[in-house]
Amino acid sequence: NKITEATISALLTDGEKFRFPDQDALNVVLEGRARFTDRKWNYLYGLVGDLERD
Repeated sequence: NKITEATISALLTDGEKFRFPDQDALNVVLEGRARFTDRKWNYLYGLVGDLERD
């Protein structure tokens, strides 16, 4: 799709400028078209389980 192609293009063209390449490329491509969700969805599934075991 066009978002995938544009994101890959941004990574190939400017990827070295990005601090967080996957997120930053999507932010560039989706500028002005992003939808923000509630903070309750900001969850790292794998990491949380690992931290609880320590």
